[in-house]
Amino acid sequence: MDDNVNLVIKLTNDCNQRCQYCYNYNDGRRQQNTYMEKGMIENLIKNALAYSKTSCTFCWHGGEPLLAGIDTFKYIIDIQKKYNTNNTIINNNMQTNGILLKRDIALFFNENNIGVSVSLDGPFDIQSSTRQTNKFNYNRIIENLNTMNELNIPFSVLTVVNKETLGHEQSLFDFYTYYNIQKVGLLPCIVANKNEVNRELTLTPDEYGSFLIKLFDIWCKSTNYNLSFRDFDEYFKFIQGKKPVYCVHSNKCGNVLVVDTDGKIYICDEFPFTEENCVGSADQPFELLDESLNLSHFRSMNHSIPIQCQTCEYQGFCNTGCLFKRWLRDSSFHERQLFCESDLLLFRHIDSVLSKLMFNKQPGAPPIAI
Repeated sequence: MDDNVNLVIKLTNDCNQRCQYCYNYNDGRRQQNTYMEKGMIENLIKNALAYSKTSCTFCWHGGEPLLAGIDTFKYIIDIQKKYNTNNTIINNNMQTNGILLKRDIALFFNENNIGVSVSLDGPFDIQSSTRQTNKFNYNRIIENLNTMNELNIPFSVLTVVNKETLGHEQSLFDFYTYYNIQKVGLLPCIVANKNEVNRELTLTPDEYGSFLIKLFDIWCKSTNYNLSFRDFDEYFKFIQGKKPVYCVHSNKCGNVLVVDTDGKIYICDEFPFTEENCVGSADQPFELLDESLNLSHFRSMNHSIPIQCQTCEYQGFCNTGCLFKRWLRDSSFHERQLFCESDLLLFRHIDSVLSKLMFNKQPGAPPIAI
C-alpha cells in the first residue's frame, strides 16, 4: 500500500433515501441497514494510523453516515487523537445527502476540519425523480445548504447526471449559482448488476458527452467565477503539465480502499462486495493488505493498456480511466472504459474552444498546452 492511506468507510448501509441508481442499495451482497460498531471504528483508525508514514484520509460514507449520529463523529475525532502518536496528517471527509446536516452538526464538522460533500442532483424536479426525495426533505437539504453558506462553511456537491438531467444544463448551472455552490463533481448515472449494465437507466457515452459539452460552454460564458467543476479543472491541470488528482485519472486504482460496516476491506466502492474483491479486514494490521493477492491482481490492471488507448493522444491524462468502467465493458479489462467516448468528446471540445481563443491549432495536433 501507499504510505498515504486513503479509506472510504461505510459507517452504515442504512439510508433515509432510496435512490434509483444507488449501487449500495442495488448490490445484494452488501449488508443493508447495518452500522459499524465502535470497536471496529477504533480498530480501523488504530491500524490505519499505525501503518501510515505520512497521511491518512478517512471518507465517512454510507448509506447515510449522519444516521450514525453526531456522537459517532465525536468518538471518531477522540479515537484519532488517541492513536495519532506519530503526528500523521489526518484528513476527514463525509459524503451526505444533506437531510440531517443541521446547524450544530455543520458547526462541529467545521470546527474539527471535516470536509462535507453533499449528494445533490439539482432542482427538485430532477432530485425527486431519481433520488425519490420528497418536498419536505428537499426543503431541509436546501435550508441546510443555506445555513452552511450563512456560516461561511465550505462544502462541495456531488451530482449524478441521469436521464432526467439531460437537456437541463442551463437550469442546473443556474441552480448551482443561486445556492452559491462553488465546487461540483459530476458522475454519469450507471446502474449495473455485476457487470451487466441496465441500459434503461444508464447514460450512453454520447448522452454524457453531450451534457458535459453543453455545461462546459455555459460555464465558459458565465460570469460566475467562483464555480468550479472537478471534471473541467482536472483537464486544465493536465494541459498545464500537472498530474491528475482525481482517482479515475490517476492510474492508481486500488489505493482508495473501502471498508464495509463489518470491517471487511474491498478494492473499491464501485465494485461488487464479493470474496474476490475483498482484500482484508480493518481489525487486522494493515501490513497484511500488502500481502493480498486480490489487491495485487487488481492493481496490476493499472498497467494493462487497451489497444485503443495505446495510440490515444489523451492517454497521458486519463491513464485508461476508471478500472470499474473498464470492467463494465470487459471483465478481463482488455477494452477501454465504458465512458471513453464521452471523455474524448469533452477533451476535444475543450481543445477546440481553447485553440480558438489562443491560436489556430492544426488538425491532428496533440492537446494544447498553456
